Amino acid sequence: MTAAHEQADAPPVVASQTIVRLDGLSAAVDAARGRLDDALLDKAAEVVQRGRRRLGLSSEHTIVALAGATGSGKSSLFNALCDLDLAAVGVKRPTTSWALACAWGSDGATEIVGWLGIPERHQVNRTGLLDETAADRDLLGLVLLDLPDHDSTEVSHHLEVQKLVELADVLVWILDPQKYADAAIHDRYLRSLSSHAEVMLVVLNQIDEIPDGGVESCLRDLERLLELDGLGGVHVIATSAVEGDGIAELRATLAAKVSDKGFARERVDADVATMALRLDEQIGSAQPATLGADVHKQLVEACAESAGVPSLVRAVESWALLAARRGTAWPLARRLSGRRADPIGRLPASDAPDDERDGPPASEVGEITLPTAATEALSSGPSVQLPVVQRAGVNAAVRKVVDDITAGMGEPWRRAVRAASTARLDDFARTLDSTVGSVGLSAAEENKGWVVVRVLQWALLAAAIAGGLWWLGILANDAVDGRGALLVHPEIAGVSVALLLFLGGLALGLLTAALGGLAARSWARRTGADADRRLRAAVATQTDEFVVSPLRAEIDAYVRCWEGLQAALRR
Repeated sequence: MTAAHEQADAPPVVASQTIVRLDGLSAAVDAARGRLDDALLDKAAEVVQRGRRRLGLSSEHTIVALAGATGSGKSSLFNALCDLDLAAVGVKRPTTSWALACAWGSDGATEIVGWLGIPERHQVNRTGLLDETAADRDLLGLVLLDLPDHDSTEVSHHLEVQKLVELADVLVWILDPQKYADAAIHDRYLRSLSSHAEVMLVVLNQIDEIPDGGVESCLRDLERLLELDGLGGVHVIATSAVEGDGIAELRATLAAKVSDKGFARERVDADVATMALRLDEQIGSAQPATLGADVHKQLVEACAESAGVPSLVRAVESWALLAARRGTAWPLARRLSGRRADPIGRLPASDAPDDERDGPPASEVGEITLPTAATEALSSGPSVQLPVVQRAGVNAAVRKVVDDITAGMGEPWRRAVRAASTARLDDFARTLDSTVGSVGLSAAEENKGWVVVRVLQWALLAAAIAGGLWWLGILANDAVDGRGALLVHPEIAGVSVALLLFLGGLALGLLTAALGGLAARSWARRTGADADRRLRAAVATQTDEFVVSPLRAEIDAYVRCWEGLQAALRR
């Protein structure tokens, strides 16, 4: 039977759950890249890679590693469990960092031992030997490892132990009465593997060296230490490789674990959960946030305020009203209104001088030329300067949104979100300057209807003047020649046509000016509203590009990481 067939025989629901957890951790790692510590993410990626590789190997085999210190009797237990004098079959204890491996069942075991990196000369297969017993058949599927001493002075031994401890499905820690409380094994291994209690077994070996009546006391002390390590539920077995005490219990325990055929997945689950918890501490406890419509609107409003949009809109509306009134006013009154100050020219500029402002100088982005008709109407110069974006206001608005959204996130992720959302604030402020300048007063183009009104006003004024002169001429003629024969003076209903022309021109001119004033206010309001809409739309576009899009990208990454960890932690 191949490893692929054996893996297919595993309970599909259990296997698929482990795969989902691995996929969740992998997704969390991918989403956290560039935001969390790379060294931590690399370790998490190794866990995913190692777990997927192990699930791809034989599920019929369970890798059990015997680990212990020098003199703990670890190798003696290994020989007792194998029931072999390994030297007799050509396997010599290595003096380098290599471990020994004994397998029960060859199908699929070769691939596993090769994955463990154990050379063929350090391997033996118990199945098929002439002295095979029923006990051996109970261990079918076991791959037993004898690791180098974890307290060896050889660095290569430490590296080999660390590697195989990470790869084994079940860890059996062999302790002896003299060094079971040694801080080296508790601090370096046991405490750090407190989340792996389900795939761990502790053996107190060499109990034959303990004085009579001292075994129970020693076991209680060992269990106390394991409790402090977070391993209070780990099964502890007392053995003596010399006397054979406890060997049968140890063998039966291993046989039960092998027959379970689920410890490979349990080990992968434990590794995934441990790493996922470490990442979970980094991203924080916050539920995934969203940049809702209300928050987006508040951000755009704040940026528009900092860009001086409200002030500019008010100025545009005032300018439109002034220009309209000048276009519709009675010509004689227009000279008086021409002395009023230009509202746009009074717009406040940045507090900083040109050489200290952020972004291009006003001559490039803050200064625009008014429409020709407006310039003629205002006759106040060829150009005006628009307000420059107030950088502090933009920064404050962006940081407030970021602080609200990242509340509850871990500090590393908060820093990442802040950095992404503020990285382009300089470009953002300069672009806002340019955007406001380009949109500027384009909405304040003069209404062409005012030209018609202006022509009408001049025609009415001309009629009034003509009628007035005609009437004055009639009066003068009457004074000189009582008969009034020199000038024609027709009448309508007994009223001189000249007088009607004079009074009608004046009355209609003033009425037109009054009606024009009402129309001017309505047009000015529409012009201001149009300028506000266009300016805010332009500000919103730039805000989306420079702030909202990077911010949403960070939120999306956080959501992917959070959801991945939920899957990895089976929440």
